[in-house]
Amino acid sequence: MNIIIVGAGKTGNALCEQLSYENHNVVIIDTDKKKVSAAIDKFDILGVTGNGINADVLSEAGIENTDLFIATANEDAFNLLSCVIAKRLGAKHTVARVRNPEYSDTLDFLKEQFGISLIINPEKEAAREIARILRFPGAISAEHFADNKAELVSFKVEKDSPLISKSLYELKQKSGSKVLICAVSRGREIIIPHGSFILNENDLAYVFGEPGTIERFFKENGIYKNKTKNVMFVGGGDTAYYAASSLIPSGFKIKIIEQDENRAELLSSLLDKAEIILGDGADQTLLKSESIEKMDAVVTITDIDEENIVISAYANSMNVDRVLTKIDKTSLAKMFGVMGINTVISPLALTANKILRYARAISLSPDEGGIDKLYKIAGASVEIVEFRAASAFDFLNRPLKSLKLKKNLLVACISRGGKIIIPGGDDVIEEGDKVMVAAKDIILNTLDDIIDI
Repeated sequence: MNIIIVGAGKTGNALCEQLSYENHNVVIIDTDKKKVSAAIDKFDILGVTGNGINADVLSEAGIENTDLFIATANEDAFNLLSCVIAKRLGAKHTVARVRNPEYSDTLDFLKEQFGISLIINPEKEAAREIARILRFPGAISAEHFADNKAELVSFKVEKDSPLISKSLYELKQKSGSKVLICAVSRGREIIIPHGSFILNENDLAYVFGEPGTIERFFKENGIYKNKTKNVMFVGGGDTAYYAASSLIPSGFKIKIIEQDENRAELLSSLLDKAEIILGDGADQTLLKSESIEKMDAVVTITDIDEENIVISAYANSMNVDRVLTKIDKTSLAKMFGVMGINTVISPLALTANKILRYARAISLSPDEGGIDKLYKIAGASVEIVEFRAASAFDFLNRPLKSLKLKKNLLVACISRGGKIIIPGGDDVIEEGDKVMVAAKDIILNTLDDIIDI
């Protein structure tokens, strides 16, 4: 596809990297010549220096033949306007990043009136991720699939876990819960496991199943922890507001530390059931005085990644059960394990994933089915892709054990008529199924891509 990206910031660069890797024709537009040149050199793409709402600039970038136009500049109004202009000039599909909470209740209206295909709010996406994780005791990450009927949950294999030194086949035979471990992160190695694979201490495992079934599996194996109730947010930005708004009605007790007085006052007026503390969340004395050690969970979501890492490390040292850390700089990823950080929230990655899923979906014809979800795990090394099986898939109604699947790939879950199937070798894919596939270092555009031809 021909794709134009406006904005050579962190999100724009992340999209350039992935979309060019997937062999799309990408053009980046930004007013900063140095940023454009850097992106051209790094990702082997084309670039235009200029304003993304200037018709001449867009024409130079090839707007007339553009399949997908993505606006990720810093200003919401700019992104919306650039999408409107791009659509008028010939772009088939348009995507705008919109961050201001004031737009949140009118996104559907804006899409309809302006003809924008997709509008994404990174802070709201991050808040949803935080809420999902905090609602699942013992989980390091959690994501819904198949219209919320299936869940992908990660957990750490702790010392003395009954899972240690047992093959996945043994665990399946002994467990009363039908789940499937579809990926394992072990140190720097990422593994798509099969039946003979044996779990070790400190492995980070990703398990698929129905929410209730995973909960039973967690309880059977000592992973399940007491339900989270008391949560401290360090940083009172939009993500904290969205997450708190979602969690408070479910009975969570929320405490937010925010150092900007005006913002703290605004949060107090918007979240009357939350406790808002005016102060610096990086101040150890303040954290102690607010009883950080008694929190069930601490979520560090300031605007500074390094500050979030340090505060999270301190929360870990105070034996807080669950610590969630907002980080967008991929260069800091290797520090996670060293600092004892397990759960990382990245608005940038969540935004990029949603746009990538949309890009793949619009490239398919109706008879090829479609991609309903794309979720990256294990440091983005593994993709979990949810497909809709259509008539064009040549291997319908054939037992999975008879299919020659690509290496480092696993059919993890099938949803059929609202029923969740954890597949074995005798199961088949039927037309209309939702099929969840885990794949390492493989680009999956259609369900046919799972077959090794």
